[in-house]
Formats: sequence, C-alpha cells, structure tokens
Amino acid sequence: MTDFDFPDLPSDEELGITDEDRKAYEEEGEDRPEMSDAEMAALLGEAPGSKQAGAPAAGAAGAAASAGKSPKAGGEKTSTREERRAAKEAKKAARAAEKAARKAAKQAGADSGKGAPAAPKTSKSDESPKAPKVSTALAGPRIPWRGPATVIALVVMAGLSTAGRYAPQPVPANAPESEFSSARAMATLIEIARAPHPVGSPEHARVRDFLVDRLEQLGLEPEVQTGVAHIQGNGRGRAATTRNIVARIEGTEPTGAFLITAHYDARDQSLGAADAGSGVVAILEAVRAAQTGEPFRNDVIILITDAEEIGLMGARTFAAEHRWMEDVRVAVSLEMRGSDGPAIMFETNDQNGWIVRQFAESDPYAYANSLAFEVYQRMPNDTDFTILKEAGVQGLNFAGIDGAPAYHQRYDDPGHLSESTLQHHGEHALASMRHFGQVDLSEVNAPNAVYITIPLLGMVVYDVVVGHALSAIVAILFGLALLVSGRTGARPGRVVVGTVVALACAAAAGGVGFALMSVIPGFHGEFGGLQGSALHQEGWYVLTLVAAAAAIVWSVSIVARRWLHLSELALGAALVPAVASIAVGFTVPLAAVNLHWPALAATSAVLLLGIVGDRLKGHAAWAFSLLAAGVVLVVLAPIVETLWLAMSIRLAIGLGILSAITIQLCLPVLDSLRHPNDWWSPLAALAAAGIFFGVASQSGRPSAERPAPSTLAYAYEHGSGSAYWVTEPTDHPGDALATEWAEERVGAFESTINLSEFGYPNVEASSRDALVVDADRPEIVTLRDEVVGRRRVVDLAVRSRVGAELLQFRYGDAGTTQLISVAGVRVDDPGSLTVFEHWGIPEHGYVLIELEGPADEPLDLYVTEHLLRPTELLGESPFERPAELAPNPNWLSDRVMLRTSVGQFGDPAYAVVEVDPVPDGLAELLRSGGAPAEAGRAEGSPEAGDEIDAAATADTIDGASDTATIDTTATTSDSIGAGPDSIASTGDSVAVDTIGSGSR
Repeated sequence: MTDFDFPDLPSDEELGITDEDRKAYEEEGEDRPEMSDAEMAALLGEAPGSKQAGAPAAGAAGAAASAGKSPKAGGEKTSTREERRAAKEAKKAARAAEKAARKAAKQAGADSGKGAPAAPKTSKSDESPKAPKVSTALAGPRIPWRGPATVIALVVMAGLSTAGRYAPQPVPANAPESEFSSARAMATLIEIARAPHPVGSPEHARVRDFLVDRLEQLGLEPEVQTGVAHIQGNGRGRAATTRNIVARIEGTEPTGAFLITAHYDARDQSLGAADAGSGVVAILEAVRAAQTGEPFRNDVIILITDAEEIGLMGARTFAAEHRWMEDVRVAVSLEMRGSDGPAIMFETNDQNGWIVRQFAESDPYAYANSLAFEVYQRMPNDTDFTILKEAGVQGLNFAGIDGAPAYHQRYDDPGHLSESTLQHHGEHALASMRHFGQVDLSEVNAPNAVYITIPLLGMVVYDVVVGHALSAIVAILFGLALLVSGRTGARPGRVVVGTVVALACAAAAGGVGFALMSVIPGFHGEFGGLQGSALHQEGWYVLTLVAAAAAIVWSVSIVARRWLHLSELALGAALVPAVASIAVGFTVPLAAVNLHWPALAATSAVLLLGIVGDRLKGHAAWAFSLLAAGVVLVVLAPIVETLWLAMSIRLAIGLGILSAITIQLCLPVLDSLRHPNDWWSPLAALAAAGIFFGVASQSGRPSAERPAPSTLAYAYEHGSGSAYWVTEPTDHPGDALATEWAEERVGAFESTINLSEFGYPNVEASSRDALVVDADRPEIVTLRDEVVGRRRVVDLAVRSRVGAELLQFRYGDAGTTQLISVAGVRVDDPGSLTVFEHWGIPEHGYVLIELEGPADEPLDLYVTEHLLRPTELLGESPFERPAELAPNPNWLSDRVMLRTSVGQFGDPAYAVVEVDPVPDGLAELLRSGGAPAEAGRAEGSPEAGDEIDAAATADTIDGASDTATIDTTATTSDSIGAGPDSIASTGDSVAVDTIGSGSR
C-alpha cells in the first residue's frame, strides 16, 4: 500500500468563508456549513466508507480548494448575496467533482489490484443509526462577547433580586404631614435610645414616661397596664411585673379593633434603638400621619409592650388580663433582629388568605415570602405576635434582619440603624393603620395563600390549589424535556449520570462551606460573641461561597461535556429540584413557590435545547435561556440571602449547597460561558473566590466599626469574705485583645472559677481575687412563719437595696425548700424547680415569695442580685473600653452579682444577724396579694433603688404559654424572630438567646 501524508484541513479563508459570510450566517441563524462524511473523506484523500487512507487525488483536492475560494475582483471581497451564493454553488460543484474523481480512482484501484483496499462489508445492525457523538467543541463560530455578557447579566439579575433593594428611601423631616418621615421618627428614637434600658432599670422607667407623654401630645389618653406574667419549664421559672403602655382611637362604625404593637424594653447593655425602639417610633409617627386623614371606621389600639426581651411578658399580660383584648381582630407587630435591610413580613396566623391579600393590595412596599410562614411555624422562636396568634388573632409580623451584628449589642444605637429600614417599618405601620382602620373586620380568615415578592411584579399571591397544578406542570414539562432532548442524543441513563454530577458539585460546594467554618474562628475575635450573627462582616464569605460554587459547577461541567450532552447535564441538574418541587407542592404548599418556578424555568430552557439542538443557535435562543436563568435567580438568590441573614455564616455548608443548586439550574445559558474559550470563566470565578476570601479574612481585625466582644463581671457572696473578677476564657487568638484589656483594668487572671451558682455561664471562667464591695444585702422581710404538718410555710418580702435589675432565687437539694408562689402567681409543680427569677418592680417595691421547707431546718434558699449598672458600685474605671471593644452579652458582661443566703441572713429562726423589722403596713399589703395600683400614668413608678428587674441573664425561657419550656440545647440559634425568652440554658449554664423567641 502506498504511504502518503494527510493534507491539513482547509481554513475558513481557503474555503472562501469571509467575514461577511460569518455575519450572514449569524443573521440567518445558520451555523458554519457542515461537510458530509463523503466530503470530509474527499478532502482527506480517503475512500468513502473506508477506515484507511487511499491514494490522494491531489489534483482534485487542489481543484476543490481552488474552487472553494470566493471569487474576488481586484483583490476585493464579495459583498453581495448573489456572489456569496455563487461561491457556495461553486464549492458544491467542486466537492461533487472531487467525489467523482475519488470514486473513479477507487474503481481503478480495484480493477488493477492496487490502491486502497475495499471497504469491509457491514451487517444490518451496523447500518442502524447511532446516537450522535458528543462534541467537546462549541458548535458554530465563537462569539467573544457572549460569555462576559452572560456573566454580567446574571450578576445584575441576582443583584436586583436581593432583599436590600426593597427598603424605601428615607423621607426628610420637612415632608408633608400626611407622610411618614423617618427623619421625624429618628428624632424621637434618639430620646428613647440614650442609654441601656433593660426591664426594671431607672432608664426603663424614664423611657416609659417619655412614651406616655408623646402619646398624650398626639391627643390620645394612654394608660399603663401593670400586671404579672409567669413562665416555667425544665427546672427553671420566671415571673415579671410588667407595665404596658396602651391607648385607643375610637372608630366611627367599628367592625372590630385593629392593634399595632412593638416593645419598649431593651436587653442588658443594649440601647435598643433597632430592637425595638424602631418599631415604637414607627408607630408614633404613623399615628401622627394617619390622624391627618379621614377618621378611622374601626377602633385602633396602640400597644407598646414591656418585658418582651425576657419572655414576651408584656404581651402575655395584655392577652390574659386587658379588657380590650376581646375586641382585637387584626394585629400588626413590628420587630427587629438587626439594624438594616427591608422590614420583611415573615409571619402570619394560619388561615392567612384574607390578610395576605389585604397586605399585598394596601402596602406599596410589601415584601414577603410564604416560605417564611412554613419555616417559622416549625421553629421554637417567638415574638409578641406569638401570644396574639395563640389567642386566635389574625395578623402580620414584620422584622428587619440585616445588620445583625448590632443585635442586643451596646452599639444597637441610632447611628447604626439604617434610616431606610426605619422608613420601611413606618410605611408598613401607616399603610396597615389606614387600611385595617377602614375595612370590614367581620371575617378575617380565609384558606392559606401562597405569596412571594418578585422584582418589577411586586407581591404575587395565589391559592394553594394553583401550587398543586404547578406541581403537575413541572412533572409534565420535565417529561417533555426528557422526550424532546432525545433529538440531541440525551438518554435517560445519562440524565441520571448528570444528576450524580450535580449532586457531586453540590457536595463539593458544601465542603467549601465546611472548610470556611473550620478556619473562620481563627481570623475573627468576635466569633461566638455576637447574637444575631457569627461575624461582623459575613457578606464577603458568602460571596466566597458563591464564587467557589460557580467555579466548581462550571469546571465539572466542562469536563463532563466530554461524555454528556448539555441537555443531559441540565436535565440531571434539574431532576432533584423538580422532584422536590412536586413533593413539596403537596406536603408543604406554601414553601413550594420557591421550587416550582425555578424548576419550571430550568426545564423550559432544557426543552428549548431539545427543540433547537445542542448548539443554542442565534441570539433568540440565548436570550430565552438567559430569561429562564433570570427566573431561577429572582426566586432563589433572595432565599440564599435570607437564609444567610437569618442563620448567619454558620449555615455555610447549606449556603454552599444551595448556591451550587441555583447555579446548576442555569446550565443552559451558562453554556454561553464557553465563549471566547472554555476555561476563562471557572478560572475567573476561582480568582474571585480567592479575592473575596482575602478581603473577608482581613475584616476580622477589631475596630470601632467592628468591635470585638469583651467580658468583665464582678461576683461576691455576702458573708464569705471573697470576691472575684471574672472574664471569658481565651478560646482562640481573637480573644487576646479582650483579655489584655481586662487585665489592664483589674490585673492578671491567674485562676478559674465556676460561677453557675451566681447565674453565670456554667463553665470555668478566668478569674482573679477582688476587693469586697461595700454593698448592702437585700432586704428580706418575714411576713409569715408557721409549721403545717411536717412542713414549714414561710412568706418573705424581698427588695434589692442596690437597685438590681434581676432577683434570682436558687434552691438547694430537691425536696427541701420549695417555691410555692412569686408576686402572687402560683408556681406549677414547685418540686420540679431549682431556679426562679423575678423581673420588674411591683408597685410596693417588694417581691413577695411563698416558701415551704422541712419544719426543723433552715431555709435552703439563696437570692442573687444582678445589677446591670455596675459603675454605680464599682466606678467607671473597670469598664472603660477602647472603641474596638464592646461588652459581650453572651457572657453576661458588665454586671455585679451579689449572692445572699436566706438561711443565714433572712431566716428568723436561724439567722445569725438581726432580722429587718417589717415596715409599717407592708405585711397587710402583701398578705392581701400585693395588688398593684390602678392602671394609669406612671404614677408610683419605682425609684432607682427600688427596681429589681432581670436583664436576660443566663436563663431565658423559651415558651409560648405559661408553661413554656426552657431551651436546653445550649446552642446559638439566630433565626428570624426568636425572641427574648430564649436564652438557651443547660442546667445553670446559659448559651446564647435565639432570635425572636420572645426576646427580640
């Protein structure tokens, strides 16, 4: 057989394809002209159907090459369509001549016994059509701009879908009187948030008086409702004396009452500007603006609750005791779990169809997603709205969740609160007040509705049955896409392989999240010291996750395309979300909206692939695929963002997985990233991930904008002669600055101590000896002491002489001393308790407790006072901090804890010191139940020295009823809405409180 060299494939120029030709192909939706197998063999000098080369027909090939060139005149390119057609016809004629020449050469070789061997015979099975071979090259000419344009378009669509764009712009103070003005509201907020004001503090009483005055200035007649609420569970209990501020605007023809509420108490050292001073001032400004319009048809009730941060106590008191509660038909609650971002409507009651549609129609800035309803009702978190909801009230609950590092921190001040967020709160308050103040409230329940806010469309609401239909449509559309994609060679088995590839990519993205959470604590001293988030600036880490997920998905897709069609990869990636959307549509229907539309969009794009082929011809198909990707992004991008803001970067694994799934649902349009070449986009994404990570890791350095948490507290037990300074133990390098500061203040910490008996976290804290503070013991007055059978019954009145915000009662061995009642409220199952605390100040200033114990033994009871104004006893110096440090609420910083044995200092039978005499008239008052004064203005508000309220110390109870359960998981859960009564505790130890569970 004769050896010869294969000729090189002809270039576009050699084939006569000019720039004008390429442009014409694009305009006409045509690809580059393809050659048949025979034509390709002719150009290569092969015998058609043969696997081995035959003798070349150089002359014919040259003629074909020559004939394939476009005719030129004077060196100029052809420019008319007729000339291009003539050139094509010439090339076809040349190929036909080449084919005929090769056939003749083959026949001549066969006749002479020389030349190329005859093609082997084939069986019928060999003649059957084969599946198209997967091409690793991009079909058609490369379009350099399409890849970057796709990336830019996707980034812009994702950015426009984020929650932040829904918060309205602030309105200045000179706006018309009928409008809500964030500037006017902010002026009021500055007065509220001048200093920390936890329940029971003198500042708390000042804020209450200020708000009563402001309501009076608005022409209302406010009253202060005083009562006692109680929750208990898992061996712990809490009671609080609450003072709610309530006012009522009478309607002209009421069909019921509309209630709007927020709480005015703050947490520990927090100034409470966002949480929830923002809601309070939003209500006040909304009332002012609403009064410029027509009178309300329905009654409007303003409820500013007390003690929300310690267990929804004020809301409990109002729901259980206030005469107006039975009139309430619809309620709106304004909460905050951050300091920035839109005010999201995240909770309604069951049977929400009517209220959701009213909200969508009446509020110009409505922002909500029914997924939040499904998620929140399955969580243990609570707000004041929880109490109203349990009472059967329909309504809406709003909260901002961005800017979460400020949550419960000292820097929850007006300067850190976004005025856009305040404006959004106010728009909700004013719109709801005007709307529900006028509509018929006779029937406010209707079957649950599905709802979601979409850019440009606003809030979309539809019935659950529509969701069921969408589940069926997803199933049909996916089946059609699978069937039609067979035209491009897609096979069901290979679609399953595509699913495996998609799951592998998602797992890899989750692995990146796991790796991030392994290294983040080493970069950030604030890790573990914040309650609303893990870090001050988490956004860069989220971008790192998204970029890494993009790099993983596209890199794997490029490699997988060597064996799989694009349609097989895209269908495989959509399979799990599609199946999930079908299942969720029937089991958790209000959440399915976030799966239905992405699944429909992704399968529609794959269906287009099957119709036009694997090559996405022309700009129209690209634009359609981009539109489908846009639907995916406008639904799922906000979900990724909201989950991050609600749960913090601690959810990094889940965020990585969800990011990968979102990107994979955009695979049809992402195929455009192969322009101008395959690898530019994954390398760019990888580079971006590295840059984002570098910026994120540098943001861990403490500064005035990102203060690190620091801890210093003082503990002393009366009669022991020993006092201690304590600070958080050093767990990682980021604690070094806080430790150095504490040692500069009080000296080196040379030992450890467990102060769980003081109500401090049940861990070994770093400690050093301290001088004993000159502080008076609490006043303990015996009102009754008698033996009934084998048990001794004792009534005591207890008052803090140092003005402590919290009185905590701790018992000894179970079965000895037991608490029977607190502040006139009976304790459920007293034998199960080991700790009970009281917040707030009864009108008479004393907390009345009833005890039982062995007839012949001292009372086994300790009273621990927590004073959250430690500078009043210890001076300013120990707690002065640089700007880059702030008190750590998770470690109960900046407080004095004073422990007293009732048996030693208050038991009339066994005390070793003289017992305080009973003040005149006190015994009779307390024996009558200590009934509070008539509800009215803050007359009789306790003096500073009389207050004994608790600042959510270590044991917040997570409860939705008067027998709530304390969270014993000892983990931080920063999910939207978890309120104050959820500081998780294990035994005596306290973890972090969850967001919204009665405390936020």
